Amino acid sequence: DFILLFIGLFVIALIVAAIMPAAGFAFALIYGLLAAALTAAYFIYTWVTMRGTLGMKVLGMQIGDQADGRTMTFNQGLIRYAVLYGPFLVADILGRLIPALSLILPLLSLVWFIVLLVTTAQSPTKQGIHDKYARTMVVKAARSVG
Repeated sequence: DFILLFIGLFVIALIVAAIMPAAGFAFALIYGLLAAALTAAYFIYTWVTMRGTLGMKVLGMQIGDQADGRTMTFNQGLIRYAVLYGPFLVADILGRLIPALSLILPLLSLVWFIVLLVTTAQSPTKQGIHDKYARTMVVKAARSVG
């Protein structure tokens, strides 16, 4: 997933830099919003249509509704994405717009990452806080016999 997103974000940066100077408020805001839109589109689309990202597929995992295992809805994907990545995206955009915050925001992002790890590790079903809010669950994908 990281490789695909890195390529997409690099292309966005090139396009935005070609349109405006690669420094300053406007670049930071436009790049931050486009990067957030690209990552949201990738994760939500793959969760909802493919039951998992390409990386999840490689690892033999899939995601679905926690109650009955059906494919998650768009709203569930949006909630899961917002809780999982929202704090990181807000920190990234604010750090670009307000350089004085760029010292504290990475620490806050680290705290959020630890919260995600701890909530996932402590859950008997291995659901992180993002899965609980979205009412989703990641499970091993069924393997076909044949």
